[in-house]
Amino acid sequence: MRLGSGICHVEHMSSVRNCLPAIALLALLVQISCTSERDEDYQARVEAWRVDRQVGLVADDGWLTLSGLFFLEEGKNSFGSSAENDIVLPSGPGRAGIVTLRNGVVEATAAAGRSLLVDSREVSAAKLGPCDAADRATIAIGRLSLFCHASGERIAIRMRDPESAIRRDFTGLRWYPVDGTFRVRGRLVPDEEPRSLALSNSLGDILTLPSAGVVYLKLHGVDLSLTAIDYNDRLWFVFRDLTSGTETYPAARFLYADRPDRNGWTTVDFNLAYNPPCAYNPNTTCPLPPPENNLPVAITVGELDYLAQKQGHGRGTDEPRSTNGLARTGATHQAIRARPALVESGIGLIARVANTLRGQGDTPVKIDRLWAFP
Repeated sequence: MRLGSGICHVEHMSSVRNCLPAIALLALLVQISCTSERDEDYQARVEAWRVDRQVGLVADDGWLTLSGLFFLEEGKNSFGSSAENDIVLPSGPGRAGIVTLRNGVVEATAAAGRSLLVDSREVSAAKLGPCDAADRATIAIGRLSLFCHASGERIAIRMRDPESAIRRDFTGLRWYPVDGTFRVRGRLVPDEEPRSLALSNSLGDILTLPSAGVVYLKLHGVDLSLTAIDYNDRLWFVFRDLTSGTETYPAARFLYADRPDRNGWTTVDFNLAYNPPCAYNPNTTCPLPPPENNLPVAITVGELDYLAQKQGHGRGTDEPRSTNGLARTGATHQAIRARPALVESGIGLIARVANTLRGQGDTPVKIDRLWAFP
C-alpha cells in the first residue's frame, strides 16, 4: 500500500501503525481545505444576497421610489399639483381628479374634461382596491404612480416617483462582517391552536398577522426564542436586540427563515438580518416587534443602521404636503432617532412618541394615527 507522495510507504500490513500519524495529518488537511472552501462559498452567497438586496431597494419599483403617503378621509379627497388639493402632487395637472373612500371601497374619478390612465387604459373612473391585492389598480400621471395602501384599518394613497430625492441621494447599505457563528439551527414549536399576532406598526395602526409559532435556538451558548410570523410560506421574524438604536436601526430588523423540516428544524441566519424600509424612507410603514422578540443579546451581524452615517439627510425632503395634515410620517421617524430609548414594542412606545410630537404642525397627532406595513 502506498500513501501520499513521499509521505509514507507501506510494504507490509504490520507497518500500517507507522503511517497513522501521516494518515491523521492528511485527513486533517483535507478537512481544513473543505471547511475553508465551505466558508468561502458561504461568505460569497451572503455577499451576493447583499448585492441583490441593494439592487432591489434602488429599483424603479423599490422602496426608495415611494415618495408620498396620503391617508384618506371618508368621502372625497381631491388630488393634483395645485396646493388647493387634499393630496398635492409634485407634478401633473392642477386638478387631476377625486379619490373617494366609502366604507372601505376606494374609487378614483377624473376631473371634469380629463381622463385617468389606470393600468395603461384611459378611463373616467376606476376602482383602486382591494388595497392589499398584488394586482391592485395603479394611476399613472407622468412619471408618478398612485395606488391605494392599507395600514391596519386605515387606507392611504401611496405615490411612487422614480426621481425621488431619497433614491437620488441614497449612499448604499452598510453591513457587519459576515460571521458564520450567527448561523444556527432552530426548532419551531407551532401554536397549539391557530392564532394571530396584533402588532403595532410604525404609524400606530394595528396589523393582524398569522403566527407560525415560536422558534427556539441557542446562540453563543445563550438560549433564545423568537415568535415567527407565517408569511408567504416562510418564517418571518421582526426583532430587536442590544444593538438596536446604537449600531442598528432603532425600531427593528427583519429576518426570514425557510419553513422547518418534518421534525420542526430550520436554519436561522442572523447574517441575513436587514432593515425595514422605514429605515430609509418615511413614506413606508413597518411593523414593530412583539415584546418577546426583544433579544437580550447583541446581534452583531446583518445590516447596520443607514441614517446613522447620514444625519444631514432630510428625512422630510420627499415628504408630500397634504392639507388634511396626515402626510406627516417623517416627524415620527425623526422622533424615533432623537430618542432611541423610546423605541420599544407596544402601546407605551406609541403614547410616548405621541407626546413628543403633539403640537407639531397644525393638526394634533393622535395616538391612533401615529405609527403603518411595507
